[in-house]
Amino acid sequence: MKSKNAVIFAFIFVFFHAVTLAVPAGKIIEFTKNPMGIVIFSGKIHAEKGLKCNACHPSIFSLKKGTAEINLVDHKEGNKYCFLCHNGTKAFAVKDNCNRCHIKEK
Repeated sequence: MKSKNAVIFAFIFVFFHAVTLAVPAGKIIEFTKNPMGIVIFSGKIHAEKGLKCNACHPSIFSLKKGTAEINLVDHKEGNKYCFLCHNGTKAFAVKDNCNRCHIKEK
């Protein structure tokens, strides 16, 4: 009986833990602590391009919100985070496209 309860508890924990950390499919997440303006991530736009969550999670981004601290060096080097795809080949390049992700006023 104890093992059955442990399994049920583990399932509930994993389910609610995943729900609270992941951005639901088709939703938008805003990163507001950026001096260049709010950064918008649209799950819908990425899904429309044929991508699934596992294209980036957990290999490029952790499932836990707030763990990626992206900076200008990351943009320029282009070897991690969004810039692995947003390089001008697979997806639009970041150079001269700041306003595609950074919103000055909302």
